[in-house]
Amino acid sequence: MPVYSSLSSSPGNAPMTSAAGQVLATSDQTTRLPSKTDRKHDGMCSRECEAIVELVLVPLSHHYLAMDDAARAFYYFLECAAAYLHVSNNYMALMKLNKAEVLRNSLQDAKVIARFDEATFFRLKGEVCCGMGHIKLAKKIIRKVLNLLKR
Repeated sequence: MPVYSSLSSSPGNAPMTSAAGQVLATSDQTTRLPSKTDRKHDGMCSRECEAIVELVLVPLSHHYLAMDDAARAFYYFLECAAAYLHVSNNYMALMKLNKAEVLRNSLQDAKVIARFDEATFFRLKGEVCCGMGHIKLAKKIIRKVLNLLKR
């Protein structure tokens, strides 16, 4: 592996060379390094995301549910749904939102769940409805989100 201690470049279309005389880049090439955010959501990324959901978020939601911490359990059910939506798995997102809805309905009188979390719940539900082709229902749910956020 050569050491690039003295790099020389000349203006114009001349290539950038190392001290050993190797061509590093020409002027029409980019030297920008790819980042993780530049990656497209390919199958590998989807599998990694789903693995994180199954290994981290789902057990956390069940843990807080068992510990009777409803607000955190609700939050982690929403996180699971958002992650499943991220990988375009509407069915699993809907399943987690249904669990969150059962929890929400059981705590209706307690006011344990924050308004923002409730708005997030309805936004995710609207996104699932839209992804499943129920546009009118999605619009109705999104209006409910805006009312919760007083917009």
